[in-house]
Amino acid sequence: MNSLSRKHFLRLALAVAAVAAAGSAPNVFAAEDVVEITVAHPYGKIFRPIHQKIIKEFNKIHPNVKVRLETPFPDYEELTQRTLAGIAQGNAPVLSFQGINQIRQYIEMGAAYDLSEFVKNDPRWKDGSGYYPTMMKLGNFNGKQYAVPFAISTPIVYFNETLLKKAGIDTSKGFETWPALIEAAKKVQALGPEYSGLFYDYQATGNWMW
Repeated sequence: MNSLSRKHFLRLALAVAAVAAAGSAPNVFAAEDVVEITVAHPYGKIFRPIHQKIIKEFNKIHPNVKVRLETPFPDYEELTQRTLAGIAQGNAPVLSFQGINQIRQYIEMGAAYDLSEFVKNDPRWKDGSGYYPTMMKLGNFNGKQYAVPFAISTPIVYFNETLLKKAGIDTSKGFETWPALIEAAKKVQALGPEYSGLFYDYQATGNWMW
């Protein structure tokens, strides 16, 4: 069984994705080659079944690629520690489902692979593919696509309408920008020391919302 580098796997997996659309793809490996890749991810209870299903479907098309799921990590921070240690030791996972706030460091240390050519050449990556341009930008650095959104959480803002009206704020249209929200919070805070203008949950796996 051959070990598969990050570069070769991404060329294989994403070139194959183009096969269904274009009908042909470069032969990265001979048909009889058996290769193995490792995949690391956090939150096993949430994501493990999804990854197992994806791997099952992938192997129907590529039975010669063995995908080994590492034991899931409790959160993105521990996954980051494992990945950084693996890079230093030469045994980092081939694919890693990282928090978006961790991506830049891998790019700066030369441990991320540029996916731009695959995104550009596969017609299913165009508009209408389900990947919104704004989401794709989360993994785009200096014009190159290094990461693809997989699971994006959506922050929700709750506000006390009664308290905001007491501070003289019109809540009929909500808040369209962060500056508008922060300004409203300041006005609430100014009502007196017994009021809190803004509470921000910082405990959801570190600082990803920043």
